Amino acid sequence: LRRWREPKGEWDKSAWAGKSEKACLVALGFVTQMPDGSGEFSEANHGLSTQGFLTPAALAVLGVVSYRDLWGAEGKVVTAARGGASVEQVREAARHVKEAIDHRQASIEYFRKKKHSNPDVEQQHLEIISIIQKTLDSLLILQ
Repeated sequence: LRRWREPKGEWDKSAWAGKSEKACLVALGFVTQMPDGSGEFSEANHGLSTQGFLTPAALAVLGVVSYRDLWGAEGKVVTAARGGASVEQVREAARHVKEAIDHRQASIEYFRKKKHSNPDVEQQHLEIISIIQKTLDSLLILQ
């Protein structure tokens, strides 16, 4: 979940979801670079863990403590959209959030079909989808 690393293939839907979530943040003007000038969040500059998750340092750049703080009806994404984003920025952000939801749902289906589904991981995906869906609903209202 919450992977921002490069996808390893078309099947790597968690990473594709992370790319869409990042695109949403960029559309709303979030900084996705480390403050030391070392560039976009990556393993090399300690912005991403070896698993592709945002590190506490990267989350601090985004102004949150946990990844979930970005999402939901009252998350940082919706707050940023309400705080002066243009209609076009909100539309673009909403499009990327919808893509992220679609990728996460496809990830669940992929692993179910492969019979590699882990109930705990699937539940985490469903919880994230629910939270991100609330983000999408709020962004759609703002358009």
